[in-house]
Amino acid sequence: MRWIASGLYLVACALIGSAVAQYAALAEVGEDRGLSTSLVVRESLARLDLVHASVGLLAGLTSLVALGWVRRGQ
Repeated sequence: MRWIASGLYLVACALIGSAVAQYAALAEVGEDRGLSTSLVVRESLARLDLVHASVGLLAGLTSLVALGWVRRGQ
C-alpha cells in the first residue's frame, strides 16, 4: 500500500509541476487578451509539459528520499 501511495504522490507532483509551468506561460497571454483566470487554469491543466513535469517528479522524489532519511534518523 505504501508503494501505491508513493506512486500516486509522484504522479501528483509531476502533474502539478506541469500545470504550474503551463499556467505561468499562459497567464500573461490570457491577461493581455482579457481571458478569465478560470479559463487559463483549465487550459494549463489540459496541457502536459514534460520538462516541467520531470522537475515536479524530481522534487517529489527528493521529498520522499528526505522523508525516508529523517525517518531512519529517529
